[in-house]
Amino acid sequence: MTMQRFISFGIHFNRIFGKEISLNSSQHSHRVKFCSMSSTYCKNANTTGHRGTSPLPALPVPEHRATNLSAVSLALLSPRALHSTDASPLPSPCCSPPPSIPRSGYLSEAKAALATAIAKRNQKTSTLSIDEDMRDMCQYYNLLGTEEKEQFLIHLCTEHSTNHSAVLETAANPPQDLTQPGALSRWEERLRQSLQPPHAWVVTQVSRLTGGVKFLVDLRHHVLQLLQRGRDTPEEDAAVRELDATLREMLSLWFTVGLLQLSRVTWESSCSMLQKISEYEAVHPVRNWTDLKRRVGQYRRCFVFTHSCMPSEPLVVLHTFLTDSISSSMNVIVQNPRFDRTPSEDRVDIPEEEEDSRTITAAVFYSITSTQKGLQSIELGNYLIKRVVKELMAELPSLCMFSSLSPIPGFTKWLQSLLGRAARGEIRLFSDAEISELGRLLESSSTLELPTADKGSPSEGRPRPSDDASRPSSPENNAEDADDIRDPVTSHETRTVCRRVRQMLATNSWAQDEAFRRALEAPFMRLCAHYLYAEKRRGYALNSVAHFHLKNGAVMWRINYEADMTPRGLSNSCGIMVNYRYFLQDSESNSREYQEHQMITADPSVVTLASAALQVMRNERPIALPA
Repeated sequence: MTMQRFISFGIHFNRIFGKEISLNSSQHSHRVKFCSMSSTYCKNANTTGHRGTSPLPALPVPEHRATNLSAVSLALLSPRALHSTDASPLPSPCCSPPPSIPRSGYLSEAKAALATAIAKRNQKTSTLSIDEDMRDMCQYYNLLGTEEKEQFLIHLCTEHSTNHSAVLETAANPPQDLTQPGALSRWEERLRQSLQPPHAWVVTQVSRLTGGVKFLVDLRHHVLQLLQRGRDTPEEDAAVRELDATLREMLSLWFTVGLLQLSRVTWESSCSMLQKISEYEAVHPVRNWTDLKRRVGQYRRCFVFTHSCMPSEPLVVLHTFLTDSISSSMNVIVQNPRFDRTPSEDRVDIPEEEEDSRTITAAVFYSITSTQKGLQSIELGNYLIKRVVKELMAELPSLCMFSSLSPIPGFTKWLQSLLGRAARGEIRLFSDAEISELGRLLESSSTLELPTADKGSPSEGRPRPSDDASRPSSPENNAEDADDIRDPVTSHETRTVCRRVRQMLATNSWAQDEAFRRALEAPFMRLCAHYLYAEKRRGYALNSVAHFHLKNGAVMWRINYEADMTPRGLSNSCGIMVNYRYFLQDSESNSREYQEHQMITADPSVVTLASAALQVMRNERPIALPA
């Protein structure tokens, strides 16, 4: 069978079974990816330099993100390809952190192109010439290795930062004769120009190129990574922060809500857009084309924000489920067997017929994803929700309830930290009845056998001298005992149970036993309410998703147990999710109360659960919880 016939067979096979086929021959490595709607044949593109400079190297064909939903790409990779870049000089970065790229040797060329462009800043030079230099710089930058990109960014923000000597000199020489017309204005203009770093001019020039705005978004992502890793000297750290501030300020102006376009994604949308929707989904990953078709089909709405400078790139993606009540679980929304613990005959199937708008009274926002890491701290998602609410109300007049079904990232990690403290006797998390029930289940269940404390952390579950109830009295000990949150718990059974529960959270083994899930429901629910309602950072909600919705004016409405029982949901939040409900008439006042006075608006059921958690921690008499 010839290679051409084998590829044709692969295309026909994939259209039926949705597979990805890799074909290897002695001369080339053909990576074949299929899409049921379109195909693309990619070839290497060669780009030459200009004005006698060294020719730019051929840009290899991109190796797209590994996914079963990739568009068709029959790419013959060039032997010169050392790492993956786009044929365009302004590529899109991968969603996941890219691997470390080896050195390319083009760092000096990138610096030279940058210096050539900046040298023409205050000269009478054609803008086309400057654009060519900037284009060369972008091309060389895309070819740089990971370490070389860091070196280039350090060079850009240190060698081309604000000239502080010129600023001080200009500020120290104001006009002597203030009565002269325009003298003060001219001095202020000179001062303003001296305050502007040269790299701000570079950013402005790059934005004029085709694909330049996307390049700058990716560049800021690299700058944020550089800041996260930290710099060797305070001077470098300050220079990198100045570059980040420049990029953030300009991107904030370019990506204002008035310049963004709201569009709905359907199954009839382009294959490229559908592929990116599936790849960028960060909350509930898309499994296959059938799953993606369901998410943009009947009783679903998928909206995206796009920008005129990046028309093919969704900036923010919002998935909405249309139903007759506010959902408390992902099993109906996504229809994943892992979500559903009920018998298959009781499952609710999504109807394939045309949706009946008369039965739709609730819109559930179950996934919102910001796709561009370079737009971090630039608010877009809150405007998208408000725009989508208006669109849905205009399309479906019967809609009267709007809510999210949100994950709680970080809750499991926070809970493990508390269980570690409880295992050391520093805090109380379970009531006496719960400790007895959990201890009984641990002893009787053979499926929950875990390693002993000797195989774990040396300090877990072992009493410390400071934890002993018979420790001598001292002012420090009295002050600690006065703190009702840190009431020592010395029961060996309590510490053992907390240590075992903490170990099971690390493996999600607790979720495999029905009796154990029921025993942990009450403590996990009240601890989750405490985490969302009472744990703060600088006065605001500690959880980032809670902070986002509360800032938008939502109400912390309902906490749902066993709402996401996938491994991802268990690892993030023990399978718990929360509804943030949007009461349109109160959202503005709720947002103002939260942002100005740090007041969280929550349903009484959530407040009651949070209060119950606090009372257990204080070892007080428990209160009656709502049914």
